[in-house]
Amino acid sequence: MANYAVWKKRLKPLISFFFRPRAVGTENVPETGPVILAPNHFSLTDPLITAIMVDRDITFMAKASLFKVPVLGWFMRSIGAVPLKRDGSDFSALRTVLAELKKGKVVAIFPQGRRYKGRKPKAEDLKDGVGFMSMVAKAPVVPVGIYTKRYRGAFFKKNYLSYGEAVRPWETVERDHDSAHKASVMILDRICSEVENAEKLAAEEKKK
Repeated sequence: MANYAVWKKRLKPLISFFFRPRAVGTENVPETGPVILAPNHFSLTDPLITAIMVDRDITFMAKASLFKVPVLGWFMRSIGAVPLKRDGSDFSALRTVLAELKKGKVVAIFPQGRRYKGRKPKAEDLKDGVGFMSMVAKAPVVPVGIYTKRYRGAFFKKNYLSYGEAVRPWETVERDHDSAHKASVMILDRICSEVENAEKLAAEEKKK
């Protein structure tokens, strides 16, 4: 992912300047081996700020329609993002992501499946893909909570991120027809906890 590294180096100063991210818990992202990053999602900037806080290269899943947007589509292909159709089960995208995990790579998945502007994640937002992939690939999931004022991204608003301890659902979730959903529920619960931690980080900084 040479292009990813090049783009990250170029964009990191700009992202840091415009979106002012602050993060805790980045040490919870393993230095090697397969990992799934699972952030909440309310802004187009979420992938950018999630990426620059982590040293490892990341493969992002993104809705397929974005790849049709001029310039943006070219950029996403150049960094190795995987297009995901949202009108049903996209087995091609799942196979691609599972292959990346089996190679020991980092994959970022938004368990809500889309952006929910202006609010925290809720149980009804949940899609089961993140649990399925973690269970199949036996890849630990690092829950990521992202917070900014009113949960709406904008230039020069500080973004706060909390990277939690890795979740390993295959160690506790019994394998049955509902295991992917159970794993996803576990992961979303941890994401919500990290969102609370990110809010606390913002509140503590405001007091200083």
